[in-house]
Amino acid sequence: MSNVWILSFKYAPGLMKEILCLEHCFKNESFNVKLVLNPGYQVLGLSSPELDADRTTYLDSLDDGYGLVKKLISTQPKILFFYNSHPFNFLFMLLALVFCRNSRRVLVLHEPNKKNVFKNFGFHGLVVSLITLFNKLQSWVCSDLVVLSPYGAELLQESVGYNRFCRVHQGRILLPPIVLEDNNEAAHVSFIGNINSTKGVDWFLDLVEHASSVGSELKFAIVSGSKLSERVAERVREQSGTLALFNPNVLSDADISHWLLKSSAVFSLHKSVTQSGVFVECVRHGVPAIVLNEVGFTQFINNCGISVSGSSDLQELLSAIEFVMSKDSHLKESIKDVYDKNFNPCNFKLFYSDLIAY
Repeated sequence: MSNVWILSFKYAPGLMKEILCLEHCFKNESFNVKLVLNPGYQVLGLSSPELDADRTTYLDSLDDGYGLVKKLISTQPKILFFYNSHPFNFLFMLLALVFCRNSRRVLVLHEPNKKNVFKNFGFHGLVVSLITLFNKLQSWVCSDLVVLSPYGAELLQESVGYNRFCRVHQGRILLPPIVLEDNNEAAHVSFIGNINSTKGVDWFLDLVEHASSVGSELKFAIVSGSKLSERVAERVREQSGTLALFNPNVLSDADISHWLLKSSAVFSLHKSVTQSGVFVECVRHGVPAIVLNEVGFTQFINNCGISVSGSSDLQELLSAIEFVMSKDSHLKESIKDVYDKNFNPCNFKLFYSDLIAY
């Protein structure tokens, strides 16, 4: 049985379910899978202690790193699947290049490139640009690159500096199906996910106030693990009659699923996106999405939601909600179709046939 290592040295809690889904997919293809993860993932409680020694390694110390290098050399994994970018990736890819000559060194590029970086991100655009440069550097010690959408493949092709000798796989964010039932509690219009420079929450609070001012009876919800500023927290308190807030230190997958099933529509209006994990969760849960008219969204949306021009026209946003709610039953089948064709794990062999046949 061939060995596959799935590595995520950077802690990104939203990726854990994707990593576990990939683990399951590789196992279904008769691979022996090992997870190598940032210790931050332990707080999510997704590994059983009795399985940790064989299944999962958390890099808590230098000794763990030394032991991992020895295991790398002794087990000779066939595939090293780096699920996000981190400086440790470069070291392990170099080690594999020297000591595991027959291994495939695979890097997942969630964002191969960003357009209008400084316009959309402001000063943080410098950090985004440096990450892109580092991704390009990593690619020169890779054998394979994975992009997670057609638009991602387009951005990679247009970019200068990536290793053109790498095999490129156009994959998707894969998440397991869930059982969906008619849910009368789906009453909220929700903002779900991190709050950052490209998807700030003030526009959503403006929308809540506007809806109230025109006599709408809509209920809203903010579901985020991001720390709220006192100014935003005060605005939320002012709208407590129509706006629910769920703001834990760690937003778990169970929490996200719970609130998605309570939502009749979800807004996802962040700019400069290649693909969106929130959008994937929406279609997996059968919830219509209201998104920006950007290729990162519209490449998938088809008839399972609606796109809007921006977040400043509050009446447009309110009309989008009303449209989605009026088409609810019509949208359900379209949403399921988008999930089944793109994000269902049954597509794993379609996206990674060359990799698993190696």
